Amino acid sequence: MAESQTELLNRVFLLESEFLKFLKPTDIIFKIQGLEEDFIDEIWELEKNNRKIASDRLLRKISENSDLLPKFIVALSDQGYQRFVDPINNIYPDRGRKFCQDYFEFLINYMKGELADILEPLQICAYLYRNRCIELSDKEAIEAMQSSKGRTAACQEMIQAVKRR
Repeated sequence: MAESQTELLNRVFLLESEFLKFLKPTDIIFKIQGLEEDFIDEIWELEKNNRKIASDRLLRKISENSDLLPKFIVALSDQGYQRFVDPINNIYPDRGRKFCQDYFEFLINYMKGELADILEPLQICAYLYRNRCIELSDKEAIEAMQSSKGRTAACQEMIQAVKRR
């Protein structure tokens, strides 16, 4: 493996805990050229039972074949996983003071537990989907969560979906 490939792989594995928390492998496996059909089926089945194990298995596969690494990164980018792509590419955009203030205000409200009481997850979800912040599968999962478990569960699902992206 070339030195630049090794460095790239090291940056990917620095984010391993983040991948295990937030990556939804089925979002990207169909975009990675060179994965065997059997492996794709394996990831699909694993994700149904345990997304973290599926994510770990995908990362191991990527590390075994250096040809898959750039395709993996492109698939992440194509599917909106910018939170992973920027650090892998050593890019740390300055989002400015206003962004930080808004984010901290959001966190404070989230920790107080008041946020779930004032959010309308389905309206926000529609907005996020329209603006390509979440995928159709995320939107459908949020809607299903609200109808089956209520607003608070839908908010948690929505926050997880946004974190993944």
